[in-house]
Amino acid sequence: MIRTPLALALACCSCTLAAAPDAGTQARKLLAKARALARDEKHAEAEKAYLSALSLTPPPAVEAEACAGLAEAYCNLSQFAQAEKFLARGEGLVGEGTSRRVRDTVSYLEAVLAWQRKDYAAAVAQLRKAIEASETVVLWANDDLGKYFADVVLMDEESKVRKEFMALTDTSNFGRELRASIRTACQKAAKEGKLVLLEFYGDWCPWCRDMKQCVRHPEMVAALAKFVVLRVDVGRFDRHQIVMTDYVDELSVPALVVLDASGRKLTHLAPASYEDRAKGRNDPQRLARLLNGLASRK
Repeated sequence: MIRTPLALALACCSCTLAAAPDAGTQARKLLAKARALARDEKHAEAEKAYLSALSLTPPPAVEAEACAGLAEAYCNLSQFAQAEKFLARGEGLVGEGTSRRVRDTVSYLEAVLAWQRKDYAAAVAQLRKAIEASETVVLWANDDLGKYFADVVLMDEESKVRKEFMALTDTSNFGRELRASIRTACQKAAKEGKLVLLEFYGDWCPWCRDMKQCVRHPEMVAALAKFVVLRVDVGRFDRHQIVMTDYVDELSVPALVVLDASGRKLTHLAPASYEDRAKGRNDPQRLARLLNGLASRK
């Protein structure tokens, strides 16, 4: 669903004056605060932080994100007229520079608000459009099934809207190719008497990039020989999210998951168990020991 502002200093005679952060930087700080509050479901506090960000007249991309966040907060506060107002404002700001998540949020909230207006056909049509653009949306729709779309369970089972909605939120429609690859890996593991190691990664992630070096260590090469390894690039969490949620509770990378040859999940290795935070790298010896221990209990 991290920016470090640069500190600018102006030297004047014998004293140094720190330049005030620009409006965009201040607004981004407030956005980060608002997102954190929203994650903690502190929607009223998030609303205030988003409004503070907008009061700074930030750049369009930041303004669009703040408007989308406000619309979402107002939906959670059941203030749907306000949500409509800020969603409309955010829609007018969406452009090529707008992040994928903001575009997804705007598109999804259009469906949510149509549903609140009881325009169910329009809601399902918008939801279909949003899901076709991003599989993130189907996860949101499933999470909010009881919150925004509970009306669907009261509909007749033969209702066209009900049937369409349930088909759209059916996650089994996603990730068929990846699921087939996992089955193939499990079949190979069964023949070779091994386990399967799934590695979910993103090339933007420094810990994932370090993992490429980690696995070349001799101890890791020996440990990985006991596994059928399948690497899965999740992009910036815009690919393979639904399959990933079958195996992990939180979308974070790197995520190392061990399966037995039947496809049953044995464990999701906690990053803290093999990362060397002090050195900012994955520890090949620690990870190799973990994998060897799992392989020995097979």
